[in-house]
Amino acid sequence: MKKDRRHENLGRAANMVPNERDLHVLNALKNGYSQAEIGRVYGMSRQYVHAIKKRWPKFGAMAKPKLKKT
Repeated sequence: MKKDRRHENLGRAANMVPNERDLHVLNALKNGYSQAEIGRVYGMSRQYVHAIKKRWPKFGAMAKPKLKKT
């Protein structure tokens, strides 16, 4: 009996690096702009900016430094 392999290789291959627009969005996040501000500039919702941030965690915003209590 032959194995059913119709579910394999569906869709296109995943990108390994973000496209140019996504890189601009990620850099803006690193520079401290809010998701809403970035969304207004690029004509997308803040939810979509968040999706880009989650899709590319290695390229995303750096962790904010913890403040020391004095």
